[in-house]
Amino acid sequence: VSKILENEKVKKVTEVLGPYDLVVEAEVVDEKELEDVVIKHLRSIESVLETITLISVRSKSK
Repeated sequence: VSKILENEKVKKVTEVLGPYDLVVEAEVVDEKELEDVVIKHLRSIESVLETITLISVRSKSK
């Protein structure tokens, strides 16, 4: 988790139960920044075996 948080675009890492271990939230402005976070940063970490990318289109908070 600490290696994931080293990237300045990563805002939050949450441990979850289910088929995956973590949810990583990153704030990027374009596809290039997203690629940098996922391909260059996350996938370069030896313990990261797989990633799935979901792009938020709308969010609501209380």
